[in-house]
Amino acid sequence: MEDFLIGECRGKKGVVPARIREIFGKEFDPRTDEIYWTHSLKCVPTSNEDIKNDWEPCAEFCKDYFMKEIQLILSERLLLIPLGNYALTLCLHLRDGRQMSDLISITEYMKLHASPDVEEPFNFNGKRLLVFPFIHPSYREVWLDKDPVLRGIEERFAEKIRKMNH
Repeated sequence: MEDFLIGECRGKKGVVPARIREIFGKEFDPRTDEIYWTHSLKCVPTSNEDIKNDWEPCAEFCKDYFMKEIQLILSERLLLIPLGNYALTLCLHLRDGRQMSDLISITEYMKLHASPDVEEPFNFNGKRLLVFPFIHPSYREVWLDKDPVLRGIEERFAEKIRKMNH
């Protein structure tokens, strides 16, 4: 299912799992490792325009599913890796109650939190969670071409994740 949902990302089959393995520096088991990555859309819209129009009414369903998934992971500490604006919004809702309609630009958030030591863990249902956002792979190259600073931020986040997970 993961390969189907993720592999269809703008026709770039396998891009997301390969990038995730690159970030982590190893293979991982999502049931037991301390890493959870998500693009957060628990349904597959037919186009990017549908995502923009349908996010807010669908966000509550995505949120409920997202929280259930986190509870299924056995680890008591999780590094959350949101891929893109929608996933980041979902993580920030979990962290501080941000409104789901208050979409934040992942690139702005990354620049504000460019140092991986800025983020503080937060508690959710007995788990300690830490957020490290990354640009969604379908837009990654476009953004990195526009703003190379983001590549350095992603690399710092990836290095911190690898250190925390070994």
